[in-house]
Amino acid sequence: MILREHTYEMTAELGRIIALDTGDARIGIALSDPLGIIASPAGHISAIPPEAAMRELMQIIREKEVKAVVIGLPRLIGGEEGEQARKARAFAETFRGILPTEIPIYFEDERFTTAMAGQVTQKKRRANRRKGEKDAIAAAHILRTFLDRPVPSRQEYVPVQKEKTDI
Repeated sequence: MILREHTYEMTAELGRIIALDTGDARIGIALSDPLGIIASPAGHISAIPPEAAMRELMQIIREKEVKAVVIGLPRLIGGEEGEQARKARAFAETFRGILPTEIPIYFEDERFTTAMAGQVTQKKRRANRRKGEKDAIAAAHILRTFLDRPVPSRQEYVPVQKEKTDI
């Protein structure tokens, strides 16, 4: 296994990382090891209702001592953002509101991750079970891409500060 220097530097600051492949029905989850070298599928949860999904994610983050969150950003083939990307950004904005401020949120381009995950699960079990597996594998692809990216090129989510207006 080849370890890249930037991966070690990044994880020395961050620690265990969780990646989320957010969807309308399910959220795929992947976790890194404590050194941030290995990306592994870690299951999926229901995205409905959203409040319950957020609570469940917060429980995982506390239990696994997660130090950063990576959310897949589904761009269109040309690189522009469509409806699903807007939903991912809205999810990040809501999640930022409950996530401790010391835990950063990053976005990672997730184009083609679901298709790659589908190829991995194609020969396995029943279709319903494959959907959840596919989401977790897609999250692991998102996390692997993030871990391989040099630190300066990572896209951290910073919420827009809304101006207060006196009425």
